[in-house]
Amino acid sequence: MKKNVGKVDKILRIAIGIVLLVLGLFFTGGWFAKVLIILGFIGLITGFSAKCPVYVVFKVNTAKKSSENEKKE
Repeated sequence: MKKNVGKVDKILRIAIGIVLLVLGLFFTGGWFAKVLIILGFIGLITGFSAKCPVYVVFKVNTAKKSSENEKKE
């Protein structure tokens, strides 16, 4: 999958992922805490990898065009 998450998008995903993880740990127990933790991990994974499967489905690309971005990984 090609990288399709831009710099600003990455920063927001990582920041929101951290906030969701902290909130999930704050609300100990229950389904709400588990949902927050899962969403936090998804944000961190997509932020650090710069790849979003949902963007592929909707053909969205916030990453700048570059030779590195064109490579298949």
